[in-house]
Amino acid sequence: PAALREVSPLQLDTVAIGTALFARAQRRAAARVQRTIPAGFRNSMMPAQRVRYRYGGQALTVDYRSDDSHHGGALTFDVDGRGYRVTVVGTGDGRIDYTVDGRRHALSVTEVDDRRLVHGPDGDFELIELPRHPLPERAEFRGGLMAPMPGKVLSVSVADGAAVEEGQLLLILEAMKMEHRITAPAAGTVKAMKVKEGDQVANGALLVVIEEGSTKNGGEKANDN
Repeated sequence: PAALREVSPLQLDTVAIGTALFARAQRRAAARVQRTIPAGFRNSMMPAQRVRYRYGGQALTVDYRSDDSHHGGALTFDVDGRGYRVTVVGTGDGRIDYTVDGRRHALSVTEVDDRRLVHGPDGDFELIELPRHPLPERAEFRGGLMAPMPGKVLSVSVADGAAVEEGQLLLILEAMKMEHRITAPAAGTVKAMKVKEGDQVANGALLVVIEEGSTKNGGEKANDN
């Protein structure tokens, strides 16, 4: 696609909706049991199904559910707070044919790992499907060490600006009646100690930020006691 192409919010929402519909149809086609049950069927009120994509530097949250108030398999979609009524016309051979608020669209979609390569009348798009449950090591705060579980900070062994070596003790966290030693994953410099002795921290709370790299000569290094 052209590097400077302008994409309107409606165009991007329409592509995200079509991509989500295509994945929904693929999952239904791959089902090994209860294949006659419509995709997304629920026998009680449940939260909407959700998928998140990234397009360039923009993240899109797509929520959708079957619309029981209308016949014909209609769905309601919400893309970052923007609502749409959607129907599926057909799917197959890598394509999805659907309507958004009464306007018909057709896209071809190719899935490569977490990439969704989409082609349609508005051009080519590449969406990245974001994980439903991001792992801690994928945190956006690079170099940040997070609490593995809720607990209390028993002691802090380094200060801001300290030079640390790989494996050096940074702090001790008490959780589940056990002491957890939080150590430096690599040599570097402590950019920010986010907690102090006695603090209660939640699961996943940012504890300390380390800028990885060789330690500076003469840099402060706390005792590992």
